[in-house]
Parts: sequence; C-alpha cells; structure tokens
Amino acid sequence: MTTLAHWIPTHVLQARIAALRAWLAERGFDAYLVTGVENAAYLSGWKPDVEPWERPIALLVPQRGDPALVLHELSVHGVRMARERGTLAVEDAAFYVERPAPGGRSRSDWGALVAERLAAIGVPASARVACDALPGYLSEVTAAASGVRLEADPSPLVDARAVKAPEELALMRAAAALTDFGQEVFFELARPGELIAEVDAETVRRMRVEAARRFPASDVSARAFSLTGPASAAPHGTGAGSDARIERGHGIVNIIIASLGGYFVENERTLFVGEPSAEQRAAYACIREAQAAAVAACVPGAPVAGIDRAALAVIERHGYLDRVHHRAGHGIGLRGHDLPADMAFNERPLRAGEVYTIEPGIYLWGIGGFRVDDTVVVGDPPELLTTTARDLEGVTLPA
Repeated sequence: MTTLAHWIPTHVLQARIAALRAWLAERGFDAYLVTGVENAAYLSGWKPDVEPWERPIALLVPQRGDPALVLHELSVHGVRMARERGTLAVEDAAFYVERPAPGGRSRSDWGALVAERLAAIGVPASARVACDALPGYLSEVTAAASGVRLEADPSPLVDARAVKAPEELALMRAAAALTDFGQEVFFELARPGELIAEVDAETVRRMRVEAARRFPASDVSARAFSLTGPASAAPHGTGAGSDARIERGHGIVNIIIASLGGYFVENERTLFVGEPSAEQRAAYACIREAQAAAVAACVPGAPVAGIDRAALAVIERHGYLDRVHHRAGHGIGLRGHDLPADMAFNERPLRAGEVYTIEPGIYLWGIGGFRVDDTVVVGDPPELLTTTARDLEGVTLPA
C-alpha cells in the first residue's frame, strides 16, 4: 500500500480545475474565487483547518494560467507536507499572518494580498470574477482592486461535487466499512449499566486504532454520539446527558460517523437492550419499512424530494406522521451535511453517483427515538455503503 492510496489523485484535481476553467470561458468570466474550505479542498487537495469568517482563505482559478492559494499561516507547513506527499494540485501559495511579524502580510492585508495574487496570475485589472459565495470580507478585495467585479455563482462546484467520481466513492466505501467496524464494537460494548459516553468513546478509540491499520498515512476522522432510553426522543440530544447509562428495556439510537480523505459517511442504528416491547416493535417496523422505501427511491431520474415522500407515505400509513421531526436525509461528501439542503422540497432529478444519508426517524415522547441511517449511492439499483445489521434480531442486544 502506498501513502497515496487514500487520497484523491492530483490528475483528478487538475481535471476539476480544467472543467472550472471551461465553465469560466463559456460564461465570460476571467477567474473564479473560492472562499469555502470544502470547495478549496475539492479543487486543490488541501483543506485549510480554519473558519473563514475569522481567517479567510482564497483559491484563485484564472480562465487561463495557473491557480493560486491565499491562506492563513496555520497552513504553511501543512501545505508543504501536502506538496511533498504529492497530494496538492496548486503550487502557488501565499500566506498572511495574524501576529506582529516584520515584513509579513497581516490579516489586515488579506484583501490586498488576494488582489495582488489575481494580478500575478494574469487576471486583468477590470476582471469579471465568479465566486462560490459573497461573504462580507470580500469587500476587502474589491477595495484593493476597484476594477474587479465579483458575482456569486456556486453552481459549477455544487453540480460537480454532487456526483461523486470513482475515486471519491472508493474513499466513501472504505470509510463506510470503518463505520461498520465501529458498529460491531458498539454492539459488543452496549450493555445495561454502562455509561453511554464511555461506550461512544471506546468505540471511537477502537475505530481510530483500526483506521491506523487500514489507512496508514491518511486523513481519517471518527465520531460516535448515542442516546439511550427516553432521551433518544430528542434526535440531537437533551442538552444534559453526560451521566446517562444504558438500562434494560432501553432503545439506543447511535450515530457513528467516519471520514477518509475528507469524505464523510454516516451509519446510525436503533438498538434494543433486551426484548423490545410491543410499542417498540411497532415503531421499529415502521421505520425499517420507511427507510427501505426511501432507499428504493434513490434511482436516477426520480425527484430528490421523492426520497422524503417515500418515507413519509410509509410513516403515515403506520400512524406516526405526527412523530416526525426532520427530513429523511441529506447530501453527504466533503461535508457531513452537504447539499442539497432542501431535499424534502427539491424536485430536480437525481443523478447516478450522488450520495445521500437515508435516515427517516420517528420520536415517541417517554419511549425514545427510532431511526435507521445508511449512506446510499444513487444508482439502479441504489448502493448501500453501510451494511450493519438492521433486522430486529440483529439489533437486539443481550440484557
């Protein structure tokens, strides 16, 4: 295994930049200015570890010529390491500082530095520049380059990032297998009397150790967040569950997430501690059927909103429609929650290779939540990346 086995190859990154240049030429733009961290990673191979509102970044892609990065000094050594590793597609990188440094360009010079780099890579002084967004701090750029006109048009990157390339899907399949491993660990550890926080923590620890074995010299993350008993009726937590312990008769909703090479996967299950009650069985049967219907709706040409409608039709038939508190899923990729954000209302056709979490849920006060979540690739048939057991017997734990 080479150290580049779990990275997007630079020839793929360069092809993305070439496609963006073609888009610029078709629409008469002189350059594209990226300020979003994930978009910068998608094109360059380097994901800055900053919040852009605090420490802005820019990736500048001219219609002709080589692209350039303008980054915070936190990225100085990381960029050098990426270059030496062979995973960086942009050679030109300039850095600004946030501290007193004689001769250094400070945060207050950021707009001027971006303007200088635009000129240096051949963008004309009276340029028409498209952007993935128009955050307020871009006014610093136009103040320094008064002839530059900025226009927000995120569409080329939104469209490109939605459909995953084979290299991206390979990373997501590997990350999904790691989440399945995490579920095995969780199933082993979750027993009455255990602190749920400790089960989560040990699951993550073992996932990270396993990731080191499977994916050496790679970018890996892992997270587990679980709710047990009636508290699981609050999908994202009660706000006060630090001392929660597993009890016999509880339902547990767990969330296990991993990323590899920057690409995220979700894997969530509802588990039962001992034999589930009749009410738990009925609710779980509903959500299993709803999730299966939503997965089946992930086919090319069907509407995005059809995923949500398929789940809701089943939930309504089972009589739980008033217990739904969120949509049936979301896009996933370089962000854990990626576009489209309006999944339940979006009527555009699905495209082969898009990836969604499919996670309809119902929430019963005093009993708990019921949710099954798989990461699914749109196709005919759809491909489930996560494969952990979801049948009732498979999710019933010893008590």
